[in-house]
Formats: sequence, structure tokens, C-alpha cells
Amino acid sequence: MKAAPTASPLAIALPLKLIIPPRQRLCDTAAAEGLRYKVLRPGKGGMPAASDRVQVHYIGYLAKDGEVFDQGRDVTFAVTRVIPGFADGLKLMTPGSIYRLCIPHTLGYGEEGSGPIPPSADLVFQVELVAINPQK
Repeated sequence: MKAAPTASPLAIALPLKLIIPPRQRLCDTAAAEGLRYKVLRPGKGGMPAASDRVQVHYIGYLAKDGEVFDQGRDVTFAVTRVIPGFADGLKLMTPGSIYRLCIPHTLGYGEEGSGPIPPSADLVFQVELVAINPQK
């Protein structure tokens, strides 16, 4: 019987756990109900309504330690089909803009958490609003 191969000491362990540095977990502007945000790049045009669908690029990570829990490119969904803090942040954005949204647990997954998100976790999302698709 052959011995199992051993990993090279130079190999990067998988799965990768991307950690976002502390300076990229901060927001400087207060919005409604505890949401905070930072405009990283302004966009142009109108803001999405609750009834619209949006196309975004995003990365979501924990505010406490910066561990990435989700990301996507060219993702399309209804504004109201996400956690309240994410939806509130989207309604502030215009196409082409990039925002960092700092979402308290009360506007996220609450005291229960969900999947990789622990209970009472504050979240940070960097979101680029690619397009707004108005409800017809």
C-alpha cells in the first residue's frame, strides 16, 4: 500500500479564507436605523426603488475579523430579497457607484445568524451597482 502524498510546505492551504484588513471595514456616513456607509466611487443616474431588480458585484465579510463569507459578480435580484441593511444601502446608490455598507446585526441576520454568519454578527459589504432593472 502506498503512503498518502504529503503537501508541500510551500502549498497554500485550501479552502482559502480571505481576510479583509481593518481599514476596509470602516464606514464614515450614518444612514437610517444604524446603517453606515462609505462612498468609494460615485455613480450617475437614479437610485433603485424597492420594487426594482438590481445587478451587482459584491463581497460580504464579517466586521469583527474581516473574514469573507460570500461574494458574487453580475448577480441580479430584487431589492427587497436581501437583508434589510443591504436593501437600504442599495436604495442610496446610483449605477456605477461602489459603496461599502456597514450593517449592524439588527439589519442583517439578527441574533440567530445564518450559515457561515455567527449570531449577532455585524457585516460589511462592498457593493458595485452595475444596473437597475425597473419593475415593469
